[in-house]
Amino acid sequence: MQKFKMKVDPRGSYAQLHRWHFVLKLSPSYELAHQYRQGKITKKSFLSAVAEPDLVLQTYDDLGYTWDLSFEKWHKRSPNNFKPKNVDAVVKTIINLPNGRDVNKSKLEQAMWTTIVERENRGFPPMLLLAIPLDIPTAKAMRLVENKLVQLKKMYNESLEDLQNRNKPKYQVRKTKLRTASIRTSINTVSTKIAHPDWPLWKVGSLLEINKDAAKAIMENEEANAKIKASGKRLNKRDNLFDLKILMNTLTSRFIKYGFLLAENAARGRFPCVDPILNADGSKASTRYDFDEFHKIYAANMHRLGIDIPEDK
Repeated sequence: MQKFKMKVDPRGSYAQLHRWHFVLKLSPSYELAHQYRQGKITKKSFLSAVAEPDLVLQTYDDLGYTWDLSFEKWHKRSPNNFKPKNVDAVVKTIINLPNGRDVNKSKLEQAMWTTIVERENRGFPPMLLLAIPLDIPTAKAMRLVENKLVQLKKMYNESLEDLQNRNKPKYQVRKTKLRTASIRTSINTVSTKIAHPDWPLWKVGSLLEINKDAAKAIMENEEANAKIKASGKRLNKRDNLFDLKILMNTLTSRFIKYGFLLAENAARGRFPCVDPILNADGSKASTRYDFDEFHKIYAANMHRLGIDIPEDK
């Protein structure tokens, strides 16, 4: 798979949503939910293989199979999946009525209609439309507006915090202490290993430069060995970079674990998150990938969508 690249602020919510859309392709639980919904596996097989199965199915039904949905279509799949209903609830001018009777009725109707549509897009939160004469003192106008707001909020018996909580989206990007670079590296590490299941971990880590100094030394050594082999000479059986490869294996394995947890938590409506996945008895679920099996799924989807699979380097 290609490296995951963003053209927007890599630390912002929009970038995180892009990652969420992508990382669902890397979740074994999410793939099993897809197979179950497609009738390819039985309910018993699905339930026995997946922790928190109801949560995974709910996420799948809400967010869909991201192999078949572009980010734009996925993001718009349901307005309330990610967008708070009151996200753009700002005080705005609907229309300014001039002196006299010279009122553009079509413009007024269009302004009112736009306001109603925006309210609908936010999930119909309570809204107050006011007519404020501009020939009264500003302080007096503000007092009158405040009185109206207080009266209506008492009528709804809801505080501002209550309204915000009620209008929360179904799925939210989480606040996390995870570094953005670590999230991206974890996703890229898993996707690269899935694309090349036969590669040793040190090769995956070296390609992604998880440790730049070690990666440079390892790749230079591999290139030198390739030239020796091509010349027909014998290679030194003792690998003088054994320790560096062990280091790279360890680092790569760590990022694969984080990538797995990112994908599996995303399949349960939590992202970015690397919390352990728990079985019904409270024990930790396995965090191991079957890379050979997942490569088949990856290759089949790429072929189905007419996308070229990157060749081995």
